[in-house]
Amino acid sequence: MQTENNSRNPSSVHAVDDRPSITTESGIPTPVTSVPTISDIGPLIQPPARDEGEKALLQAFFDLKDATKCIFLHAPTIMAEWKRGGLDPVLVKTLCATGLGGGNCKAGDRERVASWFRDSQAAVLSCLGTLSLSQLQALVLIIHYHYENGNTVEAWNLLAVAARLAFTLKLNHERSTHNPIA
Repeated sequence: MQTENNSRNPSSVHAVDDRPSITTESGIPTPVTSVPTISDIGPLIQPPARDEGEKALLQAFFDLKDATKCIFLHAPTIMAEWKRGGLDPVLVKTLCATGLGGGNCKAGDRERVASWFRDSQAAVLSCLGTLSLSQLQALVLIIHYHYENGNTVEAWNLLAVAARLAFTLKLNHERSTHNPIA
């Protein structure tokens, strides 16, 4: 923002906004804002390379899981999506972090797991306006990680966000088109 002096009235100072703006039909300028998307924060959520190591971490996640962690993730579907390259990178990174941290985790691995969870959490929270179901699933796993590691305040705060986002995604509505048994 710059200031501009009025030559006719030296005591008058006007603010000149040098930020980009869009002028609407009414002629009122509005500031240009953008909501970051997953692609905008690319380096933040780079999962491990899609290779045998990543596949092993994903498989470790499903081998180590218990009913409280991920009753909402179907292993064959997740693995098929991963093979096609269609799995959300945030979810992949979160699943890999959980798979790596779930077994006999070494000290160096704990740091990597914590880093992957931090990256995934930052990615999810930076894109709340464009949240998808897979990112909500990642958020639930992040909450579980915080809870297991004694970060209960963080877990409870994120749980409130996850509940609101589930409501926003209308996950509380029953769909009459779906078979209730399936």
